[in-house]
Amino acid sequence: MAFLKSKLRPLYLHFLDRELRRAENVTFSDFDILEFLIASVLNSWFYCYSSASLLQESNKLFPQSTSALLELEKCGFVKLLTNEHSFNEFIRSRREIYAHKESRYPMYFDEANENLWPSKPELIGSSTTSSIRNSMLEWMDTKFAINNVLSKDIFYPGILNSFQKKLIEERNKAITLDLLLQTEQLNNDEIRRNSGRVVSYFYTKRYLDLYDGDILSNLPHLSFYNKLSSNSEINDFRVLQCILRCCSIPKYFFTNAILNLEKLMVFLNSPYFIFFKIELIATHRSLVELSKNQGQGDMTQIIKLFESNFISQAIKIQSSPQEFLHQAYLALSTTALSLIKRHDSLFEFYNMAKQELTTAKRILIVTATPIETKTFLKAMALIGSLPTQLPIEKLIFWNFGIINNSEILMIKLGDMGSSKVSASTLVVKEAIEAIKPTYVIMLGIALGLKRDKHIMGTILVSRELEGYESAKISPEGIIQRGHRIPAGTTLISRFDSSSITYDKHPVEVGLIISGDKLIDNEKIVKQLKMSFPEAIGAEMEGTGLQVSSHRESVEWIVIKGICDWGYDKQNEDKERNQEEAIRNVCDYFIYTLKYYPI
Repeated sequence: MAFLKSKLRPLYLHFLDRELRRAENVTFSDFDILEFLIASVLNSWFYCYSSASLLQESNKLFPQSTSALLELEKCGFVKLLTNEHSFNEFIRSRREIYAHKESRYPMYFDEANENLWPSKPELIGSSTTSSIRNSMLEWMDTKFAINNVLSKDIFYPGILNSFQKKLIEERNKAITLDLLLQTEQLNNDEIRRNSGRVVSYFYTKRYLDLYDGDILSNLPHLSFYNKLSSNSEINDFRVLQCILRCCSIPKYFFTNAILNLEKLMVFLNSPYFIFFKIELIATHRSLVELSKNQGQGDMTQIIKLFESNFISQAIKIQSSPQEFLHQAYLALSTTALSLIKRHDSLFEFYNMAKQELTTAKRILIVTATPIETKTFLKAMALIGSLPTQLPIEKLIFWNFGIINNSEILMIKLGDMGSSKVSASTLVVKEAIEAIKPTYVIMLGIALGLKRDKHIMGTILVSRELEGYESAKISPEGIIQRGHRIPAGTTLISRFDSSSITYDKHPVEVGLIISGDKLIDNEKIVKQLKMSFPEAIGAEMEGTGLQVSSHRESVEWIVIKGICDWGYDKQNEDKERNQEEAIRNVCDYFIYTLKYYPI
């Protein structure tokens, strides 16, 4: 739970502080600040925050970033803090504390702009200036070194005494380098840097302490402040930047170097954005653990590994924000699963991160025949869900992303039935080991055993499943020895409930029997009906699916549509009946997923 606790901390946007940038003598572009801002929003589980005053101070240098901050604040992604109740009160207070340096702070005088006041300012009820003053004076009375680097011993004689005097005598002024240093001292790089770091350290710490917050670490030229992060590894900007740039972020949101704010907000406000964020955080954590496992203190090689393995083909930069979000999620999750499978020890960290942050379930869909697979792909495409291919060792999965809080992946068997090498028993077992699904659902076609009751295309749902191959043959006849196994409790609950309200095609929930025989014989069908009078249908792959799922403690269910009656199958309607049956099944599955979330 330590990981979850770290991720629940809001992120403070320390890179917006111009005194901090001044101390480090660093100049960022508007694009740089926007990239830091977008990475912060994507990496923060709840929200980011900053001082409302930084809107006024940043607007001239970073106009696009300021506009983005205001829009993000309106939508709750960013909180802007102040201890003033109105813009006018805010400007009055700033004119008082910056009266000694009006030329450096024109945004509080002639250039004051009410449009840069937040829509819902977050009141903090205490003075930042007083807090920083008290912290600095306390530091001067102790011996501790800031970040184990910045000790009082490195300052020239008299400078700290001057600081102390200014802090006590100039109580009504903002604590800046201009207050603390003379002009010649400001022009000395070492004095300016060390003095600025003291001020910026306590300024940043003040805001972190307010909300028990955190910061991005390893921002270019700002590594001095890394130790203020409670968990610099999972807030490492270098790793975030690598992952996001592979996903064409923030590139997607820009046209000719101009931020398309509407695109960004549609992306962030999508109901599926949370799943992309979870995937980003889980992938980030996995890369950090991979670096540790390989004994690499530097993340450079891990970043190169991720970049070289990233599956970017799914991302189309011209897509709508919703489509782009889906594509970026698929590319990221497919790459993560592919990488993690090659490093088995990482799956625990990846899976744990996802489990701690979400209730989303992973569903593995299993199909057996080409017509079942093609029809499912078409059905998913109709709802806008286009997959990416995910090869893991000998298996190929189709990754459809998140649909109504369920992550959908599909695999096609190499053979019909349960007992062959590429049939359901072994393939489903390997698939479960590879992707660790919460549920396994087999969709396909079956023969009907209730011709007097059902019609072609009727959807059969396995409340129970029994193999018909296990039997004792004696002079007295055939005695069935299979076990009748109930399907997964959650899955039965959902599909049984949905069968009541689904009205496009008939649905029957009951016993389905399973065996390796491809039946086209009326005599065999009659024998099965005598042996299993309750059975509503028969199919070929369910036994293997049930056995492998049961051994791995994974819930399963079989859903198949009637395409024939087990005899007289070779007729001109065969292909049409099969297509209709699996199409009905896919429609019913998608309906259940939508209205009865699994």
